Amino acid sequence: SNSDWMRHLSDTTLISEINIPGSHDAAAINTIISTPYACHNYSISDQLKYGIRLLDVRLQISQDGSVYKFKTCHGTLGSGIRVNTFQSFPSLLDECKTFLGNHSAEVILMSLKVDDWSNTTNKADALIDLEALLNNYPTSSQSIIPTLGSVRGKIVLFNRIDNSLSLGVPISWNDNTKGS
Repeated sequence: SNSDWMRHLSDTTLISEINIPGSHDAAAINTIISTPYACHNYSISDQLKYGIRLLDVRLQISQDGSVYKFKTCHGTLGSGIRVNTFQSFPSLLDECKTFLGNHSAEVILMSLKVDDWSNTTNKADALIDLEALLNNYPTSSQSIIPTLGSVRGKIVLFNRIDNSLSLGVPISWNDNTKGS
């Protein structure tokens, strides 16, 4: 089935040797109405069930006193406007963890990027809290390309935020580039 397509692949296969179906702005979901900010009408759980294994996740980080809140978003619109924000990032990670718990031969690749720093004044502290959040989940971040067998049941993180391995393998590419 689409939910378990990776189980047929050899454990020795490098993840770079697999064509991974992915979804752009994966968490920009609105199941009710179409908006310029929503890219999908299927939940993260449904996308995974249907075979998607690379999630392009954009974050809004906001600050409430010394507490940082992580929401999924698409773009930035400034404070007070919520049409570009979607589910909480912990709820998205919970969906991934549940999926992997039920489909332990699968791997989820996740690209993380901050689209909206909102009212965050201390980005370094916010990223420390983001790392702490990610450490509560079955994540993997290695400086070498892993084999499928070494990351089954895990979320392999790709970091488009900074050059720290603690938030995923650092990668960078320009936004909105055609054909790349």
